[in-house]
Parts: sequence; C-alpha cells; structure tokens
Amino acid sequence: MRAGTGSLSTAYGGGMDLGKLSGRATALAKRVPEDVRARLGAAIMSGVDSAIATRWDAARRRTQNVLVNDLDATSKAIAKQFAKEMAAVGAVTGGLAAMPVVGTSAEVAANVAELSMFTMRAGELILTMAALHGYDEASVDDQRAWILAVLTFGNGAAEGLAKLAGELGKGIGGRAARAFPTELLQRINRRLGRTIVTRYGTKRGAVALGQAFPFGIGAVVGGTFNYGSMYAIGRQAHHFFERLPYTPGRRVVPKGPVIDV
Repeated sequence: MRAGTGSLSTAYGGGMDLGKLSGRATALAKRVPEDVRARLGAAIMSGVDSAIATRWDAARRRTQNVLVNDLDATSKAIAKQFAKEMAAVGAVTGGLAAMPVVGTSAEVAANVAELSMFTMRAGELILTMAALHGYDEASVDDQRAWILAVLTFGNGAAEGLAKLAGELGKGIGGRAARAFPTELLQRINRRLGRTIVTRYGTKRGAVALGQAFPFGIGAVVGGTFNYGSMYAIGRQAHHFFERLPYTPGRRVVPKGPVIDV
C-alpha cells in the first residue's frame, strides 16, 4: 500500500476507498453533539499526554537494535506493524459502533476510550520515527510538538510547523534554525492543541462513534480505517523527520556517531 493513495486492500477492507471514507467521516462529524465533541477533544489530548509520559522509552528501545540499511523501508515496516495492531482494535470497536444501540452512554464511552488509545499509539509511532531518524533525546515540548504537528498537518507537518514558528516566533520559521526556544515550542503546542481537534479529531471522532457508516459494515470499516490511518501517520512522520525545520538538542545519525549541535 502506498501512503497518500485512496485505495486499501487488506483483510479488513478488501479494497475500500479510504479517501471516500475519510470525506464522509469529516462531513458527518458535524452531527456529533457538542458535549460529545468536547469529550473527543479531551480523549485526543489524553492520548497525546499518555504517549509522551509512557511511550518515549519504548519508542527509543524499538529502534536501538535496528540495522538501518534502508531508512525508508524500515519506516514502512514499523508503520505496518502499528497499523495491523490498530486494525484489529478498529474491527472490534467498529462493530460495536454499528450496533442498534449506537449513541448510548456506554457505547460512546467505549469509543471515546478507543480514540484516546489510537491517539496514544499514533503518538508512540511518531516518537518511534523520531528515534529512527536519530532524534532520541528530546524534551517533552519537542515530543508534543512533533505529535501534534503530524496529527494536525499530515503530509505538510514540516511546513506547517515552520509556518507556525514564523508566526509565533517573529520569523524564526521559514529559515533553518538550530533550535526552537522552549517558549516558542510551548506557544506552538498551545496553538496546535486548539487546532488538532478540528483537523484530526473530526475524522477520527466520527469513525469512532460509528456516525459515518450504516449497520453491518462497522467492523470492516473500523479495521480498514484504522489500518490506513495508522500507516499514513507513520509515513507522514517519516517524511516529517526528513524535513524537520529545526534541530532539537542532539541527533544520533543512524549507523553513525553522535553529533552534538
């Protein structure tokens, strides 16, 4: 499967158009009640916080013994590993969301929890890509900026982060910078924390709540959408770190020495 293409052919989807599913989820997300939307936003930020608090060490360990002969191929393999795991989760929760009891408090709570877990695992995948690219020492503010930028901007994460830095840091973005000051990273993270709910949260939230799909295909769609979404996040994170618009702390070049900056 190629990142950026709309067609998926997996054990869960059998050849579904991810682009159409994503578009439908975005359109129908407007029907999600405001109180539920607030819970989705809280679930997203809880997932981001959990990834930073509990998964950074695991992300670094995952890449310690990897022989990086082909960084692109290695990043694809890691993304597929995460995607397969989340496809199984999506198949279960997608089936529940398509049941006639959709909309009950218990069902909403279960699917909000799934959204938080998906976001946490997506965050761990992004941090794993950071370590794979040699960025294995980073502050909490760096990690938060990376996760929020990839989930918010997708393929345009590097450019989006640079643009925000330019807006919030008096021109520091838009040119190569050795480092972003902590204050700037915190400003960026506050801005992205408000934006992520509308950009990332609407699609994920509509799918999590079963709003986008009729009874009978929830499990198929849930698994397919989770697989495609997680794989795409892995590819987006890989390209993000190829073009990271600043240098955080120090970088360990894959298969090379430590370089202090």
